[in-house]
Amino acid sequence: MVGINTAIVAQGQGIGFATPINMAKDILDQLKTGKVIRGWLGIMIQDITPDLAESFGIKETKGVIIADIVPGGPAETGGLKRGDIVEKLNGKQIENANQLSRTVAALKPESQVSIEVIRDGKPVTVKLAIGTMPEEVNAKQSVAPSGETAWGITVQNLTAELAQKFGIDEKETGVVITELSQGTPAAEARLRAGDVIQEVNRQKIQNIRDWKQATEKMKQGEPLLLLVKRGTNTFYVAIRAAKE
Repeated sequence: MVGINTAIVAQGQGIGFATPINMAKDILDQLKTGKVIRGWLGIMIQDITPDLAESFGIKETKGVIIADIVPGGPAETGGLKRGDIVEKLNGKQIENANQLSRTVAALKPESQVSIEVIRDGKPVTVKLAIGTMPEEVNAKQSVAPSGETAWGITVQNLTAELAQKFGIDEKETGVVITELSQGTPAAEARLRAGDVIQEVNRQKIQNIRDWKQATEKMKQGEPLLLLVKRGTNTFYVAIRAAKE
């Protein structure tokens, strides 16, 4: 046996998708009990693009960025922070988000791990205990004034009306994107109306005033690093101003 079928294309002869047998063997003992338990860190992660690498002051795009931390989860308890760049797990190089997710999921809950990260340009080693992935997470992963900018977005202070329109919690801080111009850097970065920008270049912002102060400091050609909240997820985006 080389794999377990997960999907078959009925219209295509001999075309299908399968889970590699080595992945299935990792959970074989658990399958016998009828329940699969996966390791969990309680972080939201993303791959590093060249623009993100430049914004974080690193040379390579290997590793992953921690975009958010689940309150009370193993990562927060162990000392990981949003903005950390995970480079190694138990001494093994982490190449991308998919690798890290699969590696952590395969670990036994309560096992101790060593995670090497870059934090504000400096290497930091964090040791913590792996948690158990909550069932709801496992199910999802079974897999005021406004301002237009050179990045192609219009932002506003978050009001009750905008919160209701976009389904945002009124207690959120930052500025909300209300419009995007097609073909601009923001649109190409797949930002959306209703996204809440919470940080600019690693600095928290509360309102339009903070946004303008942060963006006015930008140097020509420098990527703008944003921490964006969409629904319950947060992620980093690095975009460059459109050339005039």
